[in-house]
Amino acid sequence: MLKQAFSSDLKEKSNKTPRPFKCSVCHKTSQKKSHLIVHIRTHTGERPFACKICNSKFQTQSDVNKHSISHSDDKPFACLWCDKSFKMNQRLMNHLRVHIKENPYFCKHCEKEYAWATCLKRHAYLNHGDGNGKKCEICDKSFGTQSHLVAHMRVHTGEKPFRCSVCGNAFAHQYTLAHHSKLHLQSRPSFSCPKCQKTFPCKYYLNRHIQRVHMKIRRHQCGIRGNNYFSKKERDSHMVSHLNEKPHKCPICGKRFSYRSPLRRHIKSYHEKRRDVKCSKCPRTFVDQTQLKKHFARVHSDYSERPFGCLFCTKRMCSPTEFEIHLRSHLNEKPYFCKLCSFSYGYSGGLETHLRKNH
Repeated sequence: MLKQAFSSDLKEKSNKTPRPFKCSVCHKTSQKKSHLIVHIRTHTGERPFACKICNSKFQTQSDVNKHSISHSDDKPFACLWCDKSFKMNQRLMNHLRVHIKENPYFCKHCEKEYAWATCLKRHAYLNHGDGNGKKCEICDKSFGTQSHLVAHMRVHTGEKPFRCSVCGNAFAHQYTLAHHSKLHLQSRPSFSCPKCQKTFPCKYYLNRHIQRVHMKIRRHQCGIRGNNYFSKKERDSHMVSHLNEKPHKCPICGKRFSYRSPLRRHIKSYHEKRRDVKCSKCPRTFVDQTQLKKHFARVHSDYSERPFGCLFCTKRMCSPTEFEIHLRSHLNEKPYFCKLCSFSYGYSGGLETHLRKNH
């Protein structure tokens, strides 16, 4: 009864409150013009408010104030049931629901309860079709808002509208540019690794470095080959190689790729004719830092320092990918099959060359 009364009160309140200000992009309505102005920034990428410490950009001053807490180690809001403490009172309130089993957000369709509003919104959208669902026409992935769909489409197009004013590097999202911009700050905060003294611009990269380099934590396993990966994203990216699918299509020439990064390099190299990254030891130029690092390891590094040595011969490789491809020549593994004939190859480039010449 209490839930029904609470739900009806919210519904009655929402019906009485006028929302005259409408977004011209996604048609979302707002009660105040100031709310609409802030909302439009999600489409334009505008972030006019900057943190005075790290220069990160935000859409509102209140977001800056919340972010500023991250620069302090103080956690004044302590939980009475456990030893956890938080920087913000709202995070403590959210945490307390774990102990008191409070689920104030319930679904109007199936009465399922949730502790957080975001979980309820996701449940309602995925199970009952609530919200302004938007679907990608290329991969059929669905999104709750038009702005999320627009951001997702950059995965397929390779578009990078946010460019760094210092070095010219471009990014698909504003928050990625904000993280990158910290690298150019002369007085940026520095977080040092206690084991190797390497420094990082934020705690996130420091923690990731410790887990990957020193703790060797790889929780996500490939179900086919048994390889372990640091993150679910890396594992899922690897799984594409087993499916032999190419979901990323070049919007200019139609060529398809298994991963986003080769698509971006393809557009930059073949269509934009850009090779902005220069080698410091020879005149060669490259599309991005990844190609430069590979070139440096192959050409300018000491052969004996290459970390991946073959068990069957004396060859040494610079990367685990090169090492795996080389091992196939000894094991006679050819996982890339031509669907039009009986030929198979040990690496994807061989199959692509075969298709181009014969089919």
